[in-house]
Amino acid sequence: MVRHCRLSECLREALGTILNELDGHEEYGSRKGSTDDHGFLLEARGLSKTFGERTVLSSLDFTVAPGTVHALVGQNGSGKSTFIKILSGYYTPDPGGRLKVKGQEIPLPVSHKEITRAGISFVHQDLGLVPALSVVENVMVRRFHPNRIGYISWRAEKARTASCLERVGIRVDPEMLVQDLDPVEQALVAIARGLDGLPKSGGVLILDEPTAYLPRDGVDRLFDAVDQVRNIGFGIVLVSHRLEEVRRMADDITVLRDSRVVLESSAGNLSDDDLVTAIVGRALLARKPAPVLAKGATLGRVSGLYGPQVIDCSFEVREGEVVGLAGLIGMGQNEVVHLLFGAARAMHGTLQVGDSQISLSEMTPRKAMARGISFLPGDRRSQSAVAVGTVSENLSLPILGKIARWGFLRPRVVQKHVLALVEEYDVRPAEPNLPFGLLSGGNQQKALVGKWMQLTPRLLMFEEPTAGVDVGGKSEILRRIRSSVQSTSAAAIIASSDFAEFAEVCDRVLVFRDGRIVGELNSAEISEDSIAELALRPVELVQSA
Repeated sequence: MVRHCRLSECLREALGTILNELDGHEEYGSRKGSTDDHGFLLEARGLSKTFGERTVLSSLDFTVAPGTVHALVGQNGSGKSTFIKILSGYYTPDPGGRLKVKGQEIPLPVSHKEITRAGISFVHQDLGLVPALSVVENVMVRRFHPNRIGYISWRAEKARTASCLERVGIRVDPEMLVQDLDPVEQALVAIARGLDGLPKSGGVLILDEPTAYLPRDGVDRLFDAVDQVRNIGFGIVLVSHRLEEVRRMADDITVLRDSRVVLESSAGNLSDDDLVTAIVGRALLARKPAPVLAKGATLGRVSGLYGPQVIDCSFEVREGEVVGLAGLIGMGQNEVVHLLFGAARAMHGTLQVGDSQISLSEMTPRKAMARGISFLPGDRRSQSAVAVGTVSENLSLPILGKIARWGFLRPRVVQKHVLALVEEYDVRPAEPNLPFGLLSGGNQQKALVGKWMQLTPRLLMFEEPTAGVDVGGKSEILRRIRSSVQSTSAAAIIASSDFAEFAEVCDRVLVFRDGRIVGELNSAEISEDSIAELALRPVELVQSA
């Protein structure tokens, strides 16, 4: 919790730095939404992108005025990521599109140098750091200052890096490898790199899923800072799947569906139902609490689990039951599923699945899978998938032994099986040979859920299963988890800091604080507010309640 509070505080500090630098610039007064004198800070017209015969973005018009937040929302695969990648220069748009920043035409495709000079800065959900390189190499990449004969003064570069890091309140040795930093420090390094070079005369701040892994208090603090930046004339693009954040922050909203704009409106003119219907193309059924079902025999029992950030954790799960492990980020609930699968080493504790019991200090992923346990980690990029491999290669990994014959793979069998899985889980585009890393985050997640569901495990474990997934995709993933458990008499454990999803899918929720279980909620008691109350109250008050 402490580390993530540091992150949220430093996010606010980083954005606050912009305020200090711009203080006194009259041209960006507090004229929220005014475009009469200044025009748009960002203006995109007719941006399109195709891959072969597949259109992923079609004639997008998008503008951001000074002092406004313009939210871009839509399901995974709708074109949001494509637009951001065009702005960052990662993708070359199709001919015919135009891009202006503060009235100046920006040549397409965008160059990093041009977009930096224009005053556009990005804060991505994916930090984009190279773990094996040092902090100075990550921060100063593309901005090294060689001398006249081409040599780099590492002393000077380290001094520049230290200055950048100070802006976001972090003090680490610039020579340290990024992989040796803790997650909070890695995030701050990424933010420092993004803000370095931002012009003092204003610009555009692009927040691409900035709150996906922030605790609740971190979200509030971040958006307090965003409000201040907006009020002095910055234009902000907010890409988010969290509709409550969009409703709270946005002045204008654009909805993409199937690569096209289907709705443009002032935020005040839209109801929640309007927004959801535009995003998914239909009205969603109202969320209903998970039904109270008769539970079967005890399937799994955890006893006396100790490990990093986990203290004396004991609970059981029954056949046909979905159990949630809830808590703010860093409270221990996510560490539990890693320890149970053997992805992290426990200090003490046992796990019994059926008639088989094993010491968790000896658990390994191979032993877990042999006992019918599957686990989908929350970090898709480094723990759940091979981004450079194809969709087919990723989804077939757990079943290679079943589909091989005499030690040889049968490509046609693999292709047929993966295509059926991709269609079943509505992964878009349904192209097994596409590199996995080119799928949007939500489609990656749906594919990975299918990857482990195909094994029909006895105990399914998920960490943040709907992080970065659109509103329609979230409901579909949760529905599949619940239906799989019911149809196979399995059990599921979901560790998450997204309290809203628990009422939809869980029979019980165990609430964690400081590594301990501090409360348990049964089906009728489960709500976002009831979980938050237990997660936020001091332990002594929870225990005395």
